[in-house]
Amino acid sequence: MKFRLLGDFNIGKPVQAQLMIRHPNFNGMQMNQITRFFTPARFIRTIDASYDGGQVFHMDADISLSTDPVITFGFVPNAKGQMKVVAQDSNNVTLDRTFDVPGAS
Repeated sequence: MKFRLLGDFNIGKPVQAQLMIRHPNFNGMQMNQITRFFTPARFIRTIDASYDGGQVFHMDADISLSTDPVITFGFVPNAKGQMKVVAQDSNNVTLDRTFDVPGAS
């Protein structure tokens, strides 16, 4: 996972952020042209983002989410803090990461 702010960090002011998740997100409909078998579905089911313990967003996803999704969202930071992101996929694999906000330049 990668995280970055899309604007200047100012306490108490809205800022847009971008979350990038490296994940194949197979929808179960891709066919191997040689074996003629379908690739089993594996996709992100949920994403939870919180900033210093307060929920920023919760997302329920399905097979329509793209490979290596990039999600843009906004939030209002009340202080320098940490963004925690937890994603779970359809194979019950949990991906979690914590980012300092604002991060090092």
